Parts: sequence; C-alpha cells; structure tokens
Amino acid sequence: GRGTADMKGFIACVLAKAADFKAGRRATPLHIVLSYNEEVGCTGVADIIQEFGRSIPQPTMMLVGEPTSMQVVDAHKGGYRFRTEITGKDAHSAQPQLGVNAIFAAGALMTELQRIEARLKARHLDPRFDPPFTSIAVTRIDGGIANNIIPKTCTMFWGIRALPGVDGRKLGAEFDAFAQAEVLPAMRAAHPPASIITELTGELPGFSTASDGSAASFALKLAGHNETFAVSYGTEASRFQTAGCASVVIGPGDISQAHQPNEFIAIAELDRCLGFLDRVGAAAE
Repeated sequence: GRGTADMKGFIACVLAKAADFKAGRRATPLHIVLSYNEEVGCTGVADIIQEFGRSIPQPTMMLVGEPTSMQVVDAHKGGYRFRTEITGKDAHSAQPQLGVNAIFAAGALMTELQRIEARLKARHLDPRFDPPFTSIAVTRIDGGIANNIIPKTCTMFWGIRALPGVDGRKLGAEFDAFAQAEVLPAMRAAHPPASIITELTGELPGFSTASDGSAASFALKLAGHNETFAVSYGTEASRFQTAGCASVVIGPGDISQAHQPNEFIAIAELDRCLGFLDRVGAAAE
C-alpha cells in the first residue's frame, strides 16, 4: 500500500510503543510528532516548530523515521521546486512566423538546466550521496492546445536536489538570468508582451550533522552500528535542525520501495524498528 514504507511503517511502530513509552517515570520525556504535507516541501512541521518552547517543550533531540533500512542517516540533500511560466503568441501552425512558440522557448530553457547540472557535476561532488552531485530534473510540462496552433503558453515544473552547502536559490537566479538575457529578447522582438516568469514554489534546506552529531551518536549506539550514511531525498530533519534540535534520520523500510504502486515493508524491518524503539525508551529512563 502507498506509504507503507514511507513512512507509515515507522508511525505504526511508534504508536505500538506509545503505551510503553508512557508507562513509568522517565528522566527524559518522549514525545510523538505527527506532521502533514511532508511530500510538498516538509511544510506541515512549521506549525509544530512555532510552538516549540511555548505550548510544547523545545525538543533536545529528534528521531525522524524515514525509510533508511534502519541505518543511521546524518545528511541529506536539499530540495528546491520551481515553476516557470512562458508566454508567447499563438498563431496558425502554417504561419509560425506570426507566433512565438512557448514550447520552443521551454526547450531552450531545459537545455540550459542540463548545462547547469553538467557544470555542477564537474565541480562539486560528494561521494557519500547517490548520485554524488546536485541534480536537476524537469518533472512536468504543460503547453499547447491543438496540433495546428503555435502554443502561446507553456509551464515548466522543475526542481533541484542540492548537496548540503549548495544554494538552490542561487541556481534558480542563474537560470532566470539566462532566461531573461538569452531567450526572452528574441521572443519580445517578435511579440513585445512575451514573458518568462520563474517562481520558487518549495524549499527544503539540506541536512548535515557536521555542527552537532549528538543525535547521530545516540542513534548509532542504540542501533548497534558504527557508520552513518547520506541520502539524496529530503526529510523534516533539516527543518528540525534549523529550529535548534539535534536531529537524525532512521527508520524501517527501503526508499527504493517508496512511491511505488506495490509499495511494501518487510516484517523483519518492523521488528528491527520495534527493538530500536525499545532501546530508545530504556535510554530515556
């Protein structure tokens, strides 16, 4: 079922242990955080974070239960999502010189995104990640209304998976500068009202425990591992870290199963997670 690995398996394990966590006195209280809109930029936790130190305690440590096969993850890429709206001029396809083809303009912009990614790949690699570079993907194109009409509008949805330390906003500005200087002038020479507008629609900072590895050390000890890993997907760990909480990512399931029609999680993974949570509870006593 959708979400079995990402990350309802972890939620099921945590809720199964809730009564145990609540029983008895603990030197360190344990809290369960359930969020929403994680898949659209981890925006839902903002409401929770605003209440840290106010209506709810400021957490000392956050364990984020994304599917890591119960490995300890101490770094992940940042995510930046953009929408680029291109407006040209429609015309009959038999007279293309009378129009401005918005999809052709989108093609030039997509080629520039490939060039930006190639430059990033050549100058900034981190072998801990797979792929080891900042990647760029065009994920959706909407444009055109009929086979015999030059398309007036086209909308590109695209995103950046940025290595920690790489500024996705700066890359977005680089792309927009190219659009305004290299693509738009020719469009406006044929049709002055033409436009290319790029909007940042989602932003998730990269995550790294380089400045505070206490949560990773805690998780390594309880998981019985001696090595941490980095992943290319984003999590709420970076949001919590920005809020001043030492954070780490660890949970049951394999990310390769996520977002698949036949998503599943192995029972053995759930058992491993339950054992880990038992040790979390014992450590808090």
